[in-house]
Amino acid sequence: MQIALQNAENDVERKYKDFLEENNKLSVQEKLSSLLKIDCSKIVIFDNSFFANTNSAVGVACVYQNGEPNKKMYRHYYHSINTLTRNADVEYMFQTALKFLKSYPDFSTLIFADGNILQINEILKAQKLLGLSIPVYGLIKNDQHQTKTLIDQNGNEILIEEKEIFFFLARMQEEVDRFAKKWYFKKEYQYMIENDVLTIKGIGKKTLENLLNYFGSYANIQDATLQELKKVVNEKVAIQIFNMTKKV
Repeated sequence: MQIALQNAENDVERKYKDFLEENNKLSVQEKLSSLLKIDCSKIVIFDNSFFANTNSAVGVACVYQNGEPNKKMYRHYYHSINTLTRNADVEYMFQTALKFLKSYPDFSTLIFADGNILQINEILKAQKLLGLSIPVYGLIKNDQHQTKTLIDQNGNEILIEEKEIFFFLARMQEEVDRFAKKWYFKKEYQYMIENDVLTIKGIGKKTLENLLNYFGSYANIQDATLQELKKVVNEKVAIQIFNMTKKV
């Protein structure tokens, strides 16, 4: 799964760089502006990262200014599932958009949701509370976790004929996904360190990564059976993890 996602990301990245050799970033932004008939000079894209059976999630905002990522404006926000009253995914999107737009109400000229009409509606709801009216579009992925479709805030699909526009959007979607997972796993690493998993002989950073990639969260590792743990680590380490987590 992780290999497939990495291959897809590398493929998008390669194609995007190829196009940029002939079309500079500002040109792609201008083409997107022409397609949507909107000022695309300051774009924000929102995404969330979380796994089932966990008690936390991270929401992120990635910013593109004049066709380039402005990493100084990237933001991440931790959300606790205990505070949610609705479907987790839509509530996370609402909280992420609300926090970012409350801090930077006048920055964005265009917003993308990594998601469909449900995620778009959450961003519009957050804007309504803040008295904003920034255009929102959604980027939908296919079953292979690759960019498939662009929709407007009414759910209408927008035909993209310019390949450089498509790969520009795909690159943004890959970037926000990467940034969300980075901060989600950073918190999960901290959970594992605080619970002394790293004190087990045979467990280092690489093993932690393998465990998190397979189980998704420390909570899922705690709930794992011995047989499930042995699919990721050797039997000796699996037994030690199993005994430690069952005491937590």
